[in-house]
Amino acid sequence: MGASELPFKVEEEASPFMKMAEVIKFTSLGKTRIYELIKDKESGFPQPFHISVHAVRFSREAIYRWCAQKIQNTGTNQQTGECHAQ
Repeated sequence: MGASELPFKVEEEASPFMKMAEVIKFTSLGKTRIYELIKDKESGFPQPFHISVHAVRFSREAIYRWCAQKIQNTGTNQQTGECHAQ
């Protein structure tokens, strides 16, 4: 699924990695809910990777794909540039 196939606006020049704050903003989910989804392997939420002892990053592509799947499952087409997943 390329950027042109996603049901929301994608920043073409963005880093391939997202900080937790970016994931929170993009998905409109709280930090606690994101960690719940990470623990729940059935949620399909992308697993973060550690770049240092105290820093994690998420794959931007994996977050976009997860959001696109959520949007597809609800039949909603968000054009706002954000996922607003529940």
